[in-house]
Amino acid sequence: KVAAVLILAGTAFYFSGTGSSERSFTEEVHYNTGTNWLEDVNSGSMAKDIFLPDGSKVTLEPGARLRHPQSFDNDSRVVYLEGNGFFDVTKDPARPFMAYSGAVLTRVRYTSFSIRSIAETGGTEVAVVTGKVIVEKSGAKKQGAGDSERENRIVLTPNKKVTFFSN
Repeated sequence: KVAAVLILAGTAFYFSGTGSSERSFTEEVHYNTGTNWLEDVNSGSMAKDIFLPDGSKVTLEPGARLRHPQSFDNDSRVVYLEGNGFFDVTKDPARPFMAYSGAVLTRVRYTSFSIRSIAETGGTEVAVVTGKVIVEKSGAKKQGAGDSERENRIVLTPNKKVTFFSN
């Protein structure tokens, strides 16, 4: 199962920098995981609450989309976000929660945090409200030898935020 997570992270990194805009997000999710996924899109003008299979709640801002499995695996909870969303993650120590957005992977056990895509700069901002969050470049272990772990990963605590840029 750990190998599957590593393959998932590597595949997400590969597609994030090689023309993924030409490939539909649905195709990537099915390709990456091989399971049945659901897509929630907020096409309205107000925030929309989505409840995940584990009881976690995601508030999607207008124009945002969230992809998640119909049921989570026994060892992890993985979702994909395009746009802006607020996550209130249910405690489940046995299954870390991982949210992919742009070139960023956000890992948590239980916490609340927001992810915001910044179209003007190509950045992704993660801000923590409660708990502790690990934010890293998606596929950070495949970066060049000159990249340090500090450049690729940061641990955030309440009232802290970080912005990663795709370059």
